[in-house]
Amino acid sequence: MIVSDCYLNFSIKVGYHFSVIDAFASANPHQNYINLRFAGGGAGDERRGRRLRFLDTVLAGLDFQVYIQGDLLIARFDKFDQAATLDRLTDLGRLTLCARQLDMLMDSEETPRFFSEAFQKGEFDKF
Repeated sequence: MIVSDCYLNFSIKVGYHFSVIDAFASANPHQNYINLRFAGGGAGDERRGRRLRFLDTVLAGLDFQVYIQGDLLIARFDKFDQAATLDRLTDLGRLTLCARQLDMLMDSEETPRFFSEAFQKGEFDKF
């Protein structure tokens, strides 16, 4: 982990998935960004895919641009003010905890929507 007053680079392996957050948050919105990479999981392809759909829905709702290829998700949030960028980093912290081993719970096509709605409503007890 690398942390300064404006910069963060955080890598975490939780269970069988790995994520990297790289972010810069300053007074100049044109310099601000968050990059997220998320890959892997302990469940089969179908359940990992459902977790990616959950992440895609949540991240898109948080104004991230999302790209998915296979089990790799890449998301970007950029050119927002410092407060919005810091808020999104807080959201990513929550999302990292909520997504931990969530692929194991993705047993139907309805679960990505269910968990997306729970996250958006702040119902973190459902995770």
